[in-house]
Amino acid sequence: MAAASRYGYSNARVKAMESKLVGNEFVKEISKINEIETIIAKLLQTDYKRYIEEFGGKDIKSELIDFALRKSFNDSTEKLIKVTPNDQKDTIMRIVSKWDVYNIKLALYAKSNGKSYDDISKYVISTYLVSPEIMKEAMAEANVDYMVGKLVLSTPYRLVLDAALDTYRKTNGNMTEVSAAIDKAFFDDLGNTIFRLARSSHEAAMVVKLDIEMRNMRVLIRSKRHNSSASRIKDLLIPNGITPTDQLVKIYENARDIRELVDSIKSFDLKNVYAQYEASKDKRILLFEIGMRNIIFERMIALLRHSMLSLGTIIAFFYLKEMEIFTLRVIIQGKAYGLSPEDINSMIKWQI
Repeated sequence: MAAASRYGYSNARVKAMESKLVGNEFVKEISKINEIETIIAKLLQTDYKRYIEEFGGKDIKSELIDFALRKSFNDSTEKLIKVTPNDQKDTIMRIVSKWDVYNIKLALYAKSNGKSYDDISKYVISTYLVSPEIMKEAMAEANVDYMVGKLVLSTPYRLVLDAALDTYRKTNGNMTEVSAAIDKAFFDDLGNTIFRLARSSHEAAMVVKLDIEMRNMRVLIRSKRHNSSASRIKDLLIPNGITPTDQLVKIYENARDIRELVDSIKSFDLKNVYAQYEASKDKRILLFEIGMRNIIFERMIALLRHSMLSLGTIIAFFYLKEMEIFTLRVIIQGKAYGLSPEDINSMIKWQI
């Protein structure tokens, strides 16, 4: 009875939002379409209609499609926060704030490469705390140091920003290490949230831990490819994932190559992904991230279908909406770059 009164309204709203996701058959259908104009026409028949119309309707320019998708994601996130019980809002906002961290990483990468806000604007995700306006104002500063200083004053992410600037200076702007340092600072701080979340929904907490595990795996795989020493990666690993960080270091030290590395970490079954990686010409590390995201996505499907009257339903929808946006962007950008349906389908997975 307590769960019904606490989560009844919010879970009903989330289920209504879930019904507006585009679904498996829709994704299969548009992945076979070659013309972006036809894909847009199909999207105009879905819940994305008002967002696409806001940026040009059926005549929307390709560079504005990302803006429309971003606006949809932002609106869904705001609705989730509003319908979350008051005593759980902080937990949801801290999980959602990973998109603030994404914006910060994007801005640092752009600024370090001499790019302006306009160059990255379509990729910025609007959030409560790091809005496009804040990003644009910060990126107008003369250099990375000043930009970070501006963000420290404008956002609540001093810890993350301090870690970013410190690593940026120590590594002469190595953005791979800067990105890893940002993730570590953010997810280290998220640890207490995971413990609180576990008391409300063990499965939802496990999904967040899988998200951390994926980031650790990304560091390990990239480092193994470049034959980095274990001592160099130790400080980049994030605690509170599935596998303890000291165990990950031992596995890394004992693995002779990427195949042995991914075979030794059981949280993700990446055997098929490794085979795809090995057979590919360009050996894209991105294949592993896509494979891990697909596994997390499957957990979200199960969580949304089986969670009743819990915080897990809200968190599951957030991850599913995130994956929907990711999938639509992959399809549309893949078509723009002339990728075949087979190449595009290898990068996505959809089983709603």
